[in-house]
Amino acid sequence: MLYQGANPHPAHETFGDSIACDYLHFEQGISPDAKPSDQGSLTKRIKTGFAARTYDIVIAEGSAPLQTALVTGTLSPATTTIYLGADRTFQTLPDRHSHYFWQAVKPLSSQALDGIISVSKLVASWTHPYITADTHIVRPPISDAKYPGLQELPVNSDGEHLLCVGRPSPSKRFSVLTDILDTRPDATATVLGAGHDSMGYASHDRITTPGFVPIADFVTHFEKADLFLQPSLGDAFPVAVLEAMLAGLPVVVTETVGVKEILAPEFISPVTTKGIVHTVDTLLEKNPDSRNNIGHENRKAVSELTEENQARHFKNAVRNIAQ
Repeated sequence: MLYQGANPHPAHETFGDSIACDYLHFEQGISPDAKPSDQGSLTKRIKTGFAARTYDIVIAEGSAPLQTALVTGTLSPATTTIYLGADRTFQTLPDRHSHYFWQAVKPLSSQALDGIISVSKLVASWTHPYITADTHIVRPPISDAKYPGLQELPVNSDGEHLLCVGRPSPSKRFSVLTDILDTRPDATATVLGAGHDSMGYASHDRITTPGFVPIADFVTHFEKADLFLQPSLGDAFPVAVLEAMLAGLPVVVTETVGVKEILAPEFISPVTTKGIVHTVDTLLEKNPDSRNNIGHENRKAVSELTEENQARHFKNAVRNIAQ
């Protein structure tokens, strides 16, 4: 598996481990243990793609590693080359200069790529204007380390404490919490993840930003929450939402978040601030029994998304593409 950054995503390691993957940095061609870093070098991507010809199957985790994998697929037709679609790169491509690159290489990618494994139908819809291949949908798993603690939490949404989890990226739109809290004087919010304490919304007196927390504390924050919010401009199929559903929380996501595919329409918001505030208000106005029924349904909807099950689905998808 060709990955970007310091390490593959943990959910993607579950996928890769199911077929005994080696993990190679898409530019440097080294394992995570060697502490690689992205360097933006097209030459190194070509060299790594050339070296990967010795593998029977090459999986690209993201669009930058896909460039490396396309080199492999072009030079070695015998190698099964697969794109793991799990981010919003192709959603944002019309606003990037690389838009022209992907348009130009579409004929090549259609020949060099054997298949796409996408974590959601939404990601597949972002991808297909630029690359086309046999496509399979495999949802990411909830980690074994968190699953039992979240599954055992009592379902009890009777207050107005909101929870968000993720990176402090503008695309996550966590700043909308201030708009929600300004319209609901009894509401409070927590945002988990590193780096939020330097963001503007962290100064709000009813928003807490504890940073990155250990698993036991992570589970406790879900226990204290009454609603989980994912207000992103675009998210493939965020595991944090699945974790909230397993915890029995009502959730609200925007229409550009892949998890909408397993939610009822009333919990899917437009990406506008007004739309998010309205959707959250509507859910919080429900009585506790109604909210808890929603929580139980959410838990049921994601109960099968274990590491064992999703690893098996991924392995089957790879097998079908490689046939």
